[in-house]
Amino acid sequence: MHYECPAGHLTTGDTPYPSEALDIWLLAVGKVLKVDDVICDYFAKQQRKGTGR
Repeated sequence: MHYECPAGHLTTGDTPYPSEALDIWLLAVGKVLKVDDVICDYFAKQQRKGTGR
């Protein structure tokens, strides 16, 4: 099993386990979208606002 975006821009390698394919897909998409940076920026903005949330 593997995951692939509909436009064919990103695909994972083949694996016999669906859960493993999903984990690899989430890691790949997270790296492409730089999810860690987005999350860190969001919380930094919240702290600057003083909401703490």
